[in-house]
Amino acid sequence: MSPLHRRETDPADLLNGDSPLWLRAVYRLGIPAAICLFLIWFVTQALAKDMHQLVRDHQDQQFYLRAICLNVAKTEADRALCQPPPLLPSSR
Repeated sequence: MSPLHRRETDPADLLNGDSPLWLRAVYRLGIPAAICLFLIWFVTQALAKDMHQLVRDHQDQQFYLRAICLNVAKTEADRALCQPPPLLPSSR
């Protein structure tokens, strides 16, 4: 086939760099793999947001539980037991 009669959807055109990155990835990986990668990316983004909210909620609960413990404790020894647990290293 001569270059003048080449179809516009020639696979070589997809790989020459003029097409978007996502289209080249779909071409190389295949549609099922591209869908799978998108779903993995989407779910991890959604879970990351949920995890941050869970951590904030847990910290709030720990604050209130400590305050209740301090208010209920009758002796200094009891108040010493109300100390917060050691903080985990931050992943930020």
